[in-house]
Amino acid sequence: MRCGFLVAKPYWTDDEADLIVLDRRYSQSYSVIPVVIQVKSVQFLPNKRQHTRSRTPIQGLRKRYVLNSPAFALAIYRVDQDEIFFIHGQDNVRLVYDAQRFWNRKHIPFDSLKADDDVRISVHLTDGIPGDWLVPRLNAAWLSNRIHSMVDTVMEDKHVADEAVEGLWKTLPPPDDTDEDEDLEDGQQAVSFKSI
Repeated sequence: MRCGFLVAKPYWTDDEADLIVLDRRYSQSYSVIPVVIQVKSVQFLPNKRQHTRSRTPIQGLRKRYVLNSPAFALAIYRVDQDEIFFIHGQDNVRLVYDAQRFWNRKHIPFDSLKADDDVRISVHLTDGIPGDWLVPRLNAAWLSNRIHSMVDTVMEDKHVADEAVEGLWKTLPPPDDTDEDEDLEDGQQAVSFKSI
């Protein structure tokens, strides 16, 4: 929001879309590309022996989340340092994940993961995430440039742009196919409430 983007918090999903950034572009007409952002947090807490692990992995980032939309980004919040790592685009998420093969003996290549397997990206206690992923505190242009470059890439190909919009609808819950609407008169609609 501080970068001037429209940011939505979707209430129709608890899966990959923690936030949605709407990036409006004008080529021959206005287009809105939804950038799906998965938000994860990590903490470095000492164990009972007061030992702190050198690496902490994120949890719950499924492979299918990364692949659902070409306009996908991962934001990792490091609580103890109040830092955000922002990895924009499917290819960059894969790149960061697969780079872990150099130190993780149990690493499974991204292409070998099943759709519901976790993409466990780790944050290092002192080094964070290798590469230029740490969001500078006082530089909104850094984050804006990342989002705009990802959307520019998506917009280059109409099919890919359509995929980005379609990816948003993949996060909607499946329709309720029960026959509870049979008793309604013409023009009436059933309303259901989900407890929060």
